[in-house]
Amino acid sequence: TSIFHDLMTMIEFVHNPEIQLFTEFINEFGSEPVLQQITEKIRVVVPGDKFAGMFDKEDAFEYNFKTIWYNKEKVDQLGLSQSECFACISHELGHFLDPSDRWATPQQTREINADQLAVELGLGKSLQTALDKLINDNPDNQELVEGMQDRIYSISNQARSF
Repeated sequence: TSIFHDLMTMIEFVHNPEIQLFTEFINEFGSEPVLQQITEKIRVVVPGDKFAGMFDKEDAFEYNFKTIWYNKEKVDQLGLSQSECFACISHELGHFLDPSDRWATPQQTREINADQLAVELGLGKSLQTALDKLINDNPDNQELVEGMQDRIYSISNQARSF
């Protein structure tokens, strides 16, 4: 069985039978050994799906309890490129690989841990530009801006080790 097939069968699209962006991500990165470490079923929800209520409708991508939120409308509004979307998907998948305790580890630490997968897949620069777009979309949210700036700095440091 190919890794692509394994990763594809692990992804469950709640409403849509397939989301092209995720299929393209799997086609490009599905054979990466680091992704073989993800063993849980991955649920992908979009606006209107039955599990959509557990996500912030203003986010383009989000992770929560083995589920990835994808909001194409927000992606388009932010002007995220395919590479930036792939970086965001890899970040969300990075949460599946983060061994830290969800309840004991600060959220910012978990976000930085999840960023590491994007860096490992060579998508660090794309994740940085996606985070820049989120900052530009939320300039008055000081907590978000500081958190994103911290992550951008951390991604630069992580990239040096690869």
